[in-house]
Amino acid sequence: YSSIQPALQVLIAQSVNSLLLQWETSEQKTLLKRPVGVKTGDAVQLEYFPHELRKEFAPVTVLGVGAYGVVVLADVVKKGHVRYKVTIKLVFAGQGSKGFSDAALRRLDREATILGRFKHQHIVGLLSFDVSEGKDVFWLDMEHLDGSSLDVIMHGGDLSFDEDGMEHL
Repeated sequence: YSSIQPALQVLIAQSVNSLLLQWETSEQKTLLKRPVGVKTGDAVQLEYFPHELRKEFAPVTVLGVGAYGVVVLADVVKKGHVRYKVTIKLVFAGQGSKGFSDAALRRLDREATILGRFKHQHIVGLLSFDVSEGKDVFWLDMEHLDGSSLDVIMHGGDLSFDEDGMEHL
């Protein structure tokens, strides 16, 4: 850093401060809403990424979009260094809602607990799950596997059901 010209150091510091201000301002305790118009491949926006996750995860890109939420790729950051990548599924409470009901949270918790019990080489592992402070977003933190989704493989015609093909799934 000391080898960088002072004028450039000032510009870098201003940019970092601006980003930090945006990050902190977006942590207001307002309910998060399911993003509309988001597509696979889009950059993740902080406006729908729960502030509780921002302490440990740096969102990267949208991997998928569904009726109730989005699946994002995120970096796990510890002590300022990216350690590994994870997939985070964000499930949003309904539009205009005041968050998930207690019954809905019990159901989501039960489903996540059951999913977390599965340990198999062909099943993506669940690392953790939780709900935002406002009870408006439930998330599943899962292992990230590079490659195509099963949906892409099935529609691409590359799915083979012989024993050798099944070993590659």
